[in-house]
This record gives sequence, structure tokens and C-alpha cells, in this order.
Amino acid sequence: MFTSPSESQSIEQLCDVLLKKGSAPNIERALGKINFQLKSSCVEKVLLRCAGNKILGLRFFIWAVQQPPFKPTYFLYKTACRVLGVIQEPAMLIQVLADMRKEGRVVSIKTFRILINLCKEGRLLEEALELLDHMKDLTCTPDIPIYNTVIHLLCESRRMDMAKVIFYQMLELGVSPDVITYSTLIKGFANVGQLEDAQMLFDEMREHGCFPSIVTYTILLNSYCKAGCPEKGLELLDEMFQKQYAPNVVTYTALIQSFCKAGRIKEALELFDRMITCGCSPNTVTYNILVNALCMEGKLDDADKLMEKMIKGGHLPKDQCHNSFMIELLRANKVEEAENLLRNMLVSGISPNGLAYNTLIKVLCLVGRYSNALDWYHKMENMYCSLELEVCSILLRGLCHHGYEDEVENVLEGMVEKGILLEISTFDAIIRHLNKAGRHEKALNLSNKLRCQGSAV
Repeated sequence: MFTSPSESQSIEQLCDVLLKKGSAPNIERALGKINFQLKSSCVEKVLLRCAGNKILGLRFFIWAVQQPPFKPTYFLYKTACRVLGVIQEPAMLIQVLADMRKEGRVVSIKTFRILINLCKEGRLLEEALELLDHMKDLTCTPDIPIYNTVIHLLCESRRMDMAKVIFYQMLELGVSPDVITYSTLIKGFANVGQLEDAQMLFDEMREHGCFPSIVTYTILLNSYCKAGCPEKGLELLDEMFQKQYAPNVVTYTALIQSFCKAGRIKEALELFDRMITCGCSPNTVTYNILVNALCMEGKLDDADKLMEKMIKGGHLPKDQCHNSFMIELLRANKVEEAENLLRNMLVSGISPNGLAYNTLIKVLCLVGRYSNALDWYHKMENMYCSLELEVCSILLRGLCHHGYEDEVENVLEGMVEKGILLEISTFDAIIRHLNKAGRHEKALNLSNKLRCQGSAV
């Protein structure tokens, strides 16, 4: 990281003050006499120099964050948490408060906010709650950002009863929750399956004049979809339109998936058309969900029409559409249809991607069609498609067990030539099989080749 001469001088001045007056009271006053504008890079370097005295480093960080117009980034908090070892020694967050009070310093709400933000970065819930208690002792009323951070930590820890206590505590103190407070709580309740509480808060926030954002709507809508209630999700979608919010692809996809899981493909397709009409372009996930549902229902013509619609609409590249369709056919055990699609792809100059190719070989092996798997292996070998180790093992072991010794030798030799590393267990199993089949010389030659080239792991 480049350091300008002026910044370098400022870092030295700050470190000099910290080292000389670090044990003296009110170190912040001494730091304030240095006249220059702080930068994140400067703060980070000073923190690194304070690694040997973490309390001193924390005092410096608290002071630095409060110097206008300096605004710390998320990454700076992350760095401070790591360099100061806050996660390993969380007691320092309380100790620094004790030190400041001992010196007779007034601990401001900004100081508490900085300490609780460090708790958020380190996921230190208990320390955040303890700091909240210290604020009560000092008759310092927490503000919205502090309450939001503590509620976020509680929701993240799935401690919703305590989150509710803190929420009503802030109401009693006259602190009005904002859209972040409500959205965090709604998500927290939804994550633990308490959708009634989530809906109650959603209704309550509107009664209190706090209007849900598109994020709030999406959180609740997604939660209903995951719970298998697409109708409730659809109601929220309609409400979003009434509020002139534009649902994004994630919102539509969640609803489409929920309808597909419920076996209501017609409604899922209607919603798909609606999102396109509203100017929201579907992505790969949306497409894959619908194609999978159609393939599982055997509606291959509809899946093919959907693919053409995606291509013509310019929503996804042609090769991506075909590869996704092929994979979903295989997942639905429509193996012959997947092979036919691949043949058409090759005629059209579309190559299968690695996932489609590996899925095909694997599925053919799993259904016992090793001859077909071998044919596709040789066809795709010339197109620079490569097999994953797991699929290599499945193919080779299957060929061995079904008496394809000549083919095993050819495939194995090709892999050796390409330097493909086989698992030792697969390699040993093949050599044992060749020996058992009376091909001792071939087994010995292959064994020597593989071990010389290090082609087994």
C-alpha cells in the first residue's frame, strides 16, 4: 500500500503520541492536537503499530472514527476487529469503557455506537447486550442505529424472544423503530418459522406510519414462498405493484419456485409471462426452475417452447439455454431426450459445458448404459471436454465390472497421456480387475506408467 510523505509523517506523529502518552489520562486530547485529515489507510497502519497494546489501539480507533469528516468503512471495522483481536478478547470493549470513566471522561453515544458496531463485526452478542446495559447505567439513551445493531445480532442468533424484549424496550423509551428495525425483525421471525409474528409486525409498522420498503416486502414474500404459501406471496406482489414498487428477478423467482413445488406449473408460467411483460428479465435460476418442473411433469414440448422464448427474448445466451435444458432433462431421468438434445446441439454447433457433459456420463453410468457413456466419452474427447475425477471413477469402475477391459485400457491410457490424476482407490481397483481378467502384462505396464507420471492421488 502506497503511503504519501505527508501521510507517513502523520502516522509517525500519531504513533509517537500513543507511545509516549499512552498511559497518560485523556490520550484523545493529545491526539486531537495533530492537525491533519484522517484516511482509512492511515488508521489501519496506526492500528497495526498498536498491536502490542490493544486497549491503546482501541482508544485510538474510537477517537479516529469520531473525527469529522472521516467516515469509517465496513472494511475498516473488519480490520480493527482482526488487528485488535476483539473476537479473542471481547472483554476489552468493556474495559475501555471502565478506563474512560475512571479518567472522568464523558462516554458519548458515538463511543457506544462504535463499540457495538465492533460487536456486530465480531458477532459478539453478549458484549453488545452488556454495552446496552452500561448505557442505562449512564442514563445514555441508545439511538436507532444502536438498537438496530443489537436486534440484528439477536435475530442472527435466533433469539427472537430477547429481540422482542429489546424492541418493546425501545418503544417505551420513545425511540421510534425505522424500516430497518422492522425488516430485521420480520426476517428474524420468518427464519425461525414464526410467520404470524412476522406478518403482525409487517401490519404494525404500517399502522405506526413506517412504510415497508421493497426489501421488507421481498423478505416477507420470500418467507411465505419458502413456507409453501404462494398465494400469500402473490398477494404481497400485487400490493407491491399498488405501492409502485418494482419487484426484481429474485422476488419473481421465489414465487415461481413456490408454485412449481406445489405442482402448480400453469400459474408459475403465467407469473413468468407477467414478469417479462413488466420488464423484468428472468435469469438462469428462473429458467432452470421452470424447465425442471416441466421436465419432471413430462411436458417436454412446453420446456422446449420456454427455451425458445428465452433465446428469442434475449434473456439468456443460446448455449446456456440448451445446456440448462439438457441438465434438467437428465435430473428428470429423461436420458434419451437429453441425448437427442445433445445431438441437435452438436449439429447446431453448440458444445455442452462441463456440467452438462459430466452429468450425462454420470447418469448413463448410473442407469447401466456404459456402452453409451463410452461412446459419448470418445465423441466429446475431441471437443476438449474433460471429466471430473468422480465421474472418471464411476465410468472406469463400471466398465471394469461389465467386462469392457479393452475399453478400460484405452480410456486409462488416454487419461495417463493427459496427466489426469486418478484416485488411488480407483486406480488400485482397475489394476486388480485387469489382473483378475488375466491381463497381467497390461496391468503392470499401466501401473508403472501411472506411478512414474504421478497420475494417481
